[in-house]
Amino acid sequence: MDDLRQARMQLLQSVQDLSDEELRIRNADGWSILHVLEHLHLTEKAVVQGIRHALTKPSSEIPRQSVESVLDRSRKLKSPKVSDPQGMFTTLDEAVASLAASRSELTAVLASIEDADALHHHGFRHPFFGMLSIHQWLEVLPLHERRHTAQIEEMKQVIGSNFRMT
Repeated sequence: MDDLRQARMQLLQSVQDLSDEELRIRNADGWSILHVLEHLHLTEKAVVQGIRHALTKPSSEIPRQSVESVLDRSRKLKSPKVSDPQGMFTTLDEAVASLAASRSELTAVLASIEDADALHHHGFRHPFFGMLSIHQWLEVLPLHERRHTAQIEEMKQVIGSNFRMT
């Protein structure tokens, strides 16, 4: 959970000084920083649903995967439909509140797991890595946020250039 907290703190620090106008500027792929934040919120909600569902299934042996490649931004990945942003946020306050809510849901579902072994013997499919245990999903989430924090930092460079030019 410390890794999750650190990644979230870095994410929020990266956007805290941006105006709502700056947060709505779209990059070449059509995503704004608010879209990135929405994607992270939707991803976390989907993971919570996945964990809940996985815990209703029989336990099984789930081979460990290497997941660090999620940080490799040279590989463009198309997000699954469930985490595609739809423009639900118009302000940073909305995004931050929703991110806090999805994190609270994640914390609650994890707190409900009484047997720590369940983290390693229950899992669900990741769109790029295949079957991951809940424990590995908890490794992927902060890496995923760091990947998108790096994306936001790149977007801020472009935003800064655009604002200096006007």
